[in-house]
Amino acid sequence: MEQYEKRGYLRDDYRIFHLTDRARRSFAFHYHDFYKVLVLLQGRVNYCVEGRSFSLEPNDVVLISEGELHHPEVLDDSPYERIILYLSPEFLRRYQEEADLLHCFREAREHGSNVLRLPEGERSRLLQAVQELVRVSEGFGGVLYRRAKLLEFLILLNRAVTDRDTRYIPQQPQSDGRIMPVLQYINQNLSQPMTVESLSQQFYISRYHLMHLFRSETGYTLLGYITEKRLHLSRQLLRQGRSVTQACYEAGFTNYSSFLRAFKKRYGALPRQAE
Repeated sequence: MEQYEKRGYLRDDYRIFHLTDRARRSFAFHYHDFYKVLVLLQGRVNYCVEGRSFSLEPNDVVLISEGELHHPEVLDDSPYERIILYLSPEFLRRYQEEADLLHCFREAREHGSNVLRLPEGERSRLLQAVQELVRVSEGFGGVLYRRAKLLEFLILLNRAVTDRDTRYIPQQPQSDGRIMPVLQYINQNLSQPMTVESLSQQFYISRYHLMHLFRSETGYTLLGYITEKRLHLSRQLLRQGRSVTQACYEAGFTNYSSFLRAFKKRYGALPRQAE
């Protein structure tokens, strides 16, 4: 099985980083079990998410949902500076009755874009809020103050989504447009039987050509992608209270022993131990 790294562990409600790479480096495809917001401050970067590639400009906001495979492609040696915010799903859902903080991530999915380009007023307010969050220091009420600043940023972000001048940046054209429907179908049908042969027949692409196109357009193999997505789904189902057996079959695995081996290889523990 092809491996994609699950990066970062979030044991708190959130973590924030202000990072600058002053030499060009490469990043492997990876994913998180939490949500991610990236604000680009400077650099020439394409951001690749689930087979889509977006050309970023400074102050663009990248929204990554849990489980989405992604990586930045740094284009030259100019400094790559960004602010990254990790957000736990439990924290975002905690305020659902007062404010749906997941709204911006759902809107991004519905628009088929992971990148927001905000009008100047919204951009300035959002940038100021996230920079203040980075600078918050310890002191009286420090924990509470940081939480207030975080909520301010998330409220401004979700308000910006509703601004009529906010743009969802379109993905860069693919050299072959047939792979995006395949990706969408896989993610919508993970619990259903799925093989290279069945996908080949459904999308009228030869088996070899489908595997070649998928790898060239997305950077990962077809079977590796399906397995990775099913493993992530199984972990979500376990957290929702499903038994190991239920999680195995509801996530689309047809062999319980193979599921256990794949899960342990991916997460370093058997399903109940990894919860």
